[in-house]
Amino acid sequence: MKRPIKVCFPFVGNNVGGSHVSALMLASNLDRDTAEPVVVLHEEGPLADYVRQQGLDYELIRIHEYFKPPYWRLHNVIALAAQTLRIAAFLRRAKVDVVHSNDIRIQFGWTLASRLAGAQLIWHQRTGTFGRKRTKLAFALLSRTVVCISRYTESTLPRRLDPLIRVVANPFDTDYARLDRQAAKASILARLKLEEGTTLVGFFGNLSQQKRPEVFVEAAAQLSETSWGPVAFLLFGAERGDAVAELTQLARSLGIEDRVHFMGFQAPIEPWMAGCDLMMAPGVGDGLGRSLVEAMICGTPVVAADSGGHREVISDGLTGRLVAADNPGGFAEAMEALLQNPDSANDMADRAQREASERYSVRTHVSEMMAIYRDALGLPAKGGARAMDPDCRRHSRQDTL
Repeated sequence: MKRPIKVCFPFVGNNVGGSHVSALMLASNLDRDTAEPVVVLHEEGPLADYVRQQGLDYELIRIHEYFKPPYWRLHNVIALAAQTLRIAAFLRRAKVDVVHSNDIRIQFGWTLASRLAGAQLIWHQRTGTFGRKRTKLAFALLSRTVVCISRYTESTLPRRLDPLIRVVANPFDTDYARLDRQAAKASILARLKLEEGTTLVGFFGNLSQQKRPEVFVEAAAQLSETSWGPVAFLLFGAERGDAVAELTQLARSLGIEDRVHFMGFQAPIEPWMAGCDLMMAPGVGDGLGRSLVEAMICGTPVVAADSGGHREVISDGLTGRLVAADNPGGFAEAMEALLQNPDSANDMADRAQREASERYSVRTHVSEMMAIYRDALGLPAKGGARAMDPDCRRHSRQDTL
């Protein structure tokens, strides 16, 4: 191929989460001499602003109805067929070579269209919630490669997908390792009009049930009962449903409403992370834990649920603390121990920062994804060799754990 590979990144567009951050970080860091990103949104919304912030343009293909349960009702099939034809026409017109999907609604809507247009589909599995749904499996089997962000995510997939699976960790901006944490904290204290010396504990993630913000609030109440000094608890992330009202009521019932602050979605989030004395990640079943790695790169000590991909990110007692999931008392105890031993907490955070910065660089991620794109198109890797030996793509799950 004498021209750059055209890689399409389609998104719904109605929210911004870790998968969007990772995918757009890849898109914006592709070498334009070898790969050209084409970003597509189905809706104008928060993601459109974020795409522009990354210096990327986007195409808008409005989709008003997505393929959803019950999947095989007539109106769903008709909607999928119409959507497939529209998207396939766009892919042909734009001369797209690879479609890189990151969301189940996109994967349903773009898989058949990619096939019709002759483009190779990369199915990026970023969660550990694939389940045993036959419809989802049927669509995944039509992809060229299934990319998993962790061994945990891989372990949740049906065995029939094993020949297609590659494990590639998410990319992270390691430049934030140089942030001035003291200045970042001073900025937060000033903005919230909190007294100097207040300890800041942060929660970073959408306020969804999987992320367990209620566990954060309950742990905050238990930590507040200790003799530790003034503490403020900050929740960063987009609201889901009536989460803020419900969490406010919970904080009020626990007597800590004045200590809990809802900060909303912030971008870039890293300066806020750097300003926190501790980061608590109580979510369960995370494919990897994007906010967890970001906090580690910023040098903020972390306490996380012993669940999902967190176990691959943290070495308990060395680069952070792992606590049994859904155990507010355990989180409060672990946080208090770190606050009472700042030298130990700082050593742990320094070790975590070095390790995370080495393991999750953007350069490594881009290189691995480019190898997957080239392999999908049957192109040689740099240096003239094949991008991947086809036999290396087929592995047993036991061999990779």
